[in-house]
Amino acid sequence: MWEKHPMHFLKCLKDAIPPSYFLEFSKYEYQPETNTDQSREVFLARFSEVDEEFLNLHTTSLKPEYEFALQSRIYDSDKNLVGHLPLVDFLGNNISEVMEISTSSEGQLGKTLWIYKTGRSFHGYFPAILKENEWLKFMASLILWNKPTFGFHITDPRWCAHGIKNGYSALRWSNNSSRHKSYPELFSIE
Repeated sequence: MWEKHPMHFLKCLKDAIPPSYFLEFSKYEYQPETNTDQSREVFLARFSEVDEEFLNLHTTSLKPEYEFALQSRIYDSDKNLVGHLPLVDFLGNNISEVMEISTSSEGQLGKTLWIYKTGRSFHGYFPAILKENEWLKFMASLILWNKPTFGFHITDPRWCAHGIKNGYSALRWSNNSSRHKSYPELFSIE
């Protein structure tokens, strides 16, 4: 069940993240059109402990309408913030535009982009760790990927704004609410 899940993206970070470091996760109830993060339970898990058993435990124990997410923040073994994973929430199913921007110089970060389909849209994961100031610039650049000449948004500007405001970004790893159509599933590695 989990062979195409974003959890496997983490394997490409094994040389960049020591096993004793912590990743940040959350369980939350999505509340559309809000400006606050009211119902989010945040917790840390050692990088080395994130596996299928971990995923099963946290996705099967969710309250109704709650979802489970990977958040961008990474901590060292003393739980000091080290940096952020560059995550992307693409808006809609305009996959040709997603592929175009992901391979352009402005979208690259010099890294491969792992793209996951989520049922309604796509999520992106870059295998890198960004310092806080680099991550803020990255989040702002995601908004700028939305060019007025396109006539639509490639990335979700509200998701970007919430991330900048809250100091982290997050992408859903579960499928437990009526809002979502499926678990995220690997679509492409660009």
